[in-house]
Amino acid sequence: MARKKPSTNNLFPVRDLNEANEALREMASLKRDLDAVNADMNASIDKAKLDAEVEAAPIQTRMKAIENGLLAYAEINKDALFKKKRSVDLDFGRIGYRRSKEVKAQPKKTLASILEKLKSLGFKEGIRVKESVNKDVLRDWPEERLAMVDARIVEKDTFWLEPDETKLTDKAA
Repeated sequence: MARKKPSTNNLFPVRDLNEANEALREMASLKRDLDAVNADMNASIDKAKLDAEVEAAPIQTRMKAIENGLLAYAEINKDALFKKKRSVDLDFGRIGYRRSKEVKAQPKKTLASILEKLKSLGFKEGIRVKESVNKDVLRDWPEERLAMVDARIVEKDTFWLEPDETKLTDKAA
């Protein structure tokens, strides 16, 4: 089990190391029980997903067939149906075409080559950049440098615990 910080909302009294050891034994046992519950839950979820996939497959196949039929009808009758408007309202919905634009690389070029061209030509507005504070780097900076950027290091002593489930036996559990 990985180390974890305990919650302070409720408290199990521990008065000495023997009781601490017993508390860790009980936690390891409870963790095993919780893992079994979660395994059962995941098995049930996996079965439900599989059942839903099996049940949904013919419905999805039928919907795709209808969608393809509507597309074929619209393509064949495109000039007549969409001469004045981009869509046609029907009793149970609408069909139509939407005009959209998509940026693609020219033949035999890649998005990576486009990125390099944008950089070399200085077109920074065409490049997406996500910025955030790198706390791992700042953690190693001296206090004076941190103060320059209005940051500081706050040390804290964080308690952790690590029950050892491998030492449990069926009789001790």
